[in-house]
Amino acid sequence: MVMNKRGQLFLLAAVIISMVVLSLGVTINRAIVTSEPEEFYEFSYEVKRESSAALDYEIYTVEDDEGGSEIDLEEFIITLTENVRNKEPDANFVIIYGSTTTGITITGEWDDDVSTSTISYGGSFVALEDDEIDTTILSVEDLIGVSEIVVEIGGESLSFSITEYYQIIFIIQKDVEDEVYIAVG
Repeated sequence: MVMNKRGQLFLLAAVIISMVVLSLGVTINRAIVTSEPEEFYEFSYEVKRESSAALDYEIYTVEDDEGGSEIDLEEFIITLTENVRNKEPDANFVIIYGSTTTGITITGEWDDDVSTSTISYGGSFVALEDDEIDTTILSVEDLIGVSEIVVEIGGESLSFSITEYYQIIFIIQKDVEDEVYIAVG
């Protein structure tokens, strides 16, 4: 069977047009992925490690007049807050520390215009709307029957158990281009 030259020209044109359309489709369907901010995660790991070390130090070295342990983490938290502000000035952060037997303190900086973020406990909540979070102290009476604190950030819920043992919980959120990164410790 013999094709005439006109038919061959149309066939060749169709193949070329198809290849151009397919190559445009391949180029457009490419995903652009930004790399995770390594420094942010390294810093959050450092904060977690320092928090654990400070908590261990306080537990093993501080004693009150009766010989029992009285932990005062306020100086460490102030230093930690300054470090976070200096290292990650654009990051939002909240630090929750204490226990059910002494009360829990909530402090930090949170500037989130996009979503509502809250910390809830036993039916009550603290809104994270202001630039600087007023230091909120949950008394022992506020914590009766409360076994967890729930932090809601941008529609995501993070739940933390609270007990009679001291703990330091920190949450750092940083926006990089169009992505939001959260580190919890």
